[in-house]
Amino acid sequence: MDRVLEADASRVTIQPDGFCGSITFVCKAPGDELPNWDNVNWSARDDGLNLSKGQWQRIKRKAVAVFRDKRGFRRHSRRPL
Repeated sequence: MDRVLEADASRVTIQPDGFCGSITFVCKAPGDELPNWDNVNWSARDDGLNLSKGQWQRIKRKAVAVFRDKRGFRRHSRRPL
């Protein structure tokens, strides 16, 4: 299971399952905008990580879900709670 090491409304750090390093995602979306694939940057990567495309997409989806949760959005709704 991928572990969320640190999270707030603009930054999420995830340690992929089976890896020592971590990835930090930074959300470029304004505070009231729902994060999606386009406005989340892959801002940092530990040199020791060698993720497959599938692993990378799974971790990015998790980061987007954490951003949505931290910003108070429902999973399938664009409106804040």
